[in-house]
Amino acid sequence: MIEASGLSVAIGVKPIVSEVSLKARAGEVTVIIGPNGSGKTTLMRALSGEIPYAGSIRMNGNEIAGTKLGQLSAMRAVLPQATSLAFPFTVREIVRLGILDGRPGGAAQSERLPELALERVDLAGYAGRFYQELSGGEQQRVQLARVLCQVWQPVEEGVPRYLLLDEPVSSLDIRHQLVIMEIAQDFARNGGGVVAILHDLNLTAMFADHVIVMSGGRLAASGARAEVLKDDILARVFQCALKVNALPGGMVPFVLPQTACSGAP
Repeated sequence: MIEASGLSVAIGVKPIVSEVSLKARAGEVTVIIGPNGSGKTTLMRALSGEIPYAGSIRMNGNEIAGTKLGQLSAMRAVLPQATSLAFPFTVREIVRLGILDGRPGGAAQSERLPELALERVDLAGYAGRFYQELSGGEQQRVQLARVLCQVWQPVEEGVPRYLLLDEPVSSLDIRHQLVIMEIAQDFARNGGGVVAILHDLNLTAMFADHVIVMSGGRLAASGARAEVLKDDILARVFQCALKVNALPGGMVPFVLPQTACSGAP
């Protein structure tokens, strides 16, 4: 489990995330939602150990501030919101960056991993192409393949590992949005944990086991999707009169943007 308690992050004297406490459990997909500027990415960067923070963040019981980088890299892999490269790497070279030294299975497995990961993200046959020649959506999936190589097994030696994904579907067509979210769901169902930032409320409703809502750098709501994806919570946080609906039989909720207005509710 990833557990944060009293987590705060400031840039200079400006608070960005304030007193956030949360839990993201192994075996679940935890989705963070909220309007632009609500602190989602800063929260993710703190949970990954990328930036300093006040309070406590524990991953599998270990305070990440005191965990060596190599140990942290073996426990979690991070897909940032955007990645830029200045040199002409091939797709395979990019994906191989996710392979950690000393991986169980040895050199033979390491050699196979890039192709396996590329196939997983629907990019089989792309290994020899240059990264800069790909579309934005294809580049995003290459980066996910790299991340998957880092934590290919969701559980290693009985210890769960984590995928931290910042807007993993932002550049993708609808089919590949579903492909990537199914990868995340499968990772969790096999014992790993996933924390993902999403803007699509319907994908959140489809795939999230647990939803965290950020607003103004603070935790606005947290719980199962049925507890959090409610008219009053979404209207308050997004300042937009959204209507949450449900299919007959109490199935997955969905949000129709046609019900929204541009002003505050």
